[in-house]
Amino acid sequence: MRQADAAITQSWRNDPVVRHNTLGFRFPITQEREEVWFERILRDTGQNRADFAIECVADDALVGMTHLCEIDWIARHARLGVVIGEAARQGQGYAAEALGLLFDYAFNILNLRRIHLQVASYNRRALALYARLGFIEEGRLREHVYLDDGYHDLILMGLMRADCAPPSATGSA
Repeated sequence: MRQADAAITQSWRNDPVVRHNTLGFRFPITQEREEVWFERILRDTGQNRADFAIECVADDALVGMTHLCEIDWIARHARLGVVIGEAARQGQGYAAEALGLLFDYAFNILNLRRIHLQVASYNRRALALYARLGFIEEGRLREHVYLDDGYHDLILMGLMRADCAPPSATGSA
């Protein structure tokens, strides 16, 4: 991730479709706020989080980002976040490939035991991806998320190191 990416990521985070599916930012983000966020993650020493850009190999375009945050070095777990911000690149396998690489990093380099995440029940595309990658529903907070038409469940999912299939030769999950 580079400071110069802030303008791109701000446009994603202000896109209503992205904001609808991403629980981390529910209100519009100013350029100043995005730049402050970038400075903070770029200064992070890796103690609590690890952030990565998702780029297209063919054209070096930034298409998304992923991170591990709330890393617990004693219990050996972290929370996962991922977004493919470029609408034209969604559904093309970028998230699956990036997460396969992230799992390898998390389990084999950081020596984590589990990764967990939260996803709104209306985000069917993400739920299908996470299930395909081996995540299991571990809990549900009923009517926890409010969006437009009403309340929705928040689904808690987890992936154990022992249940994670190794990445294929191409690095995709």
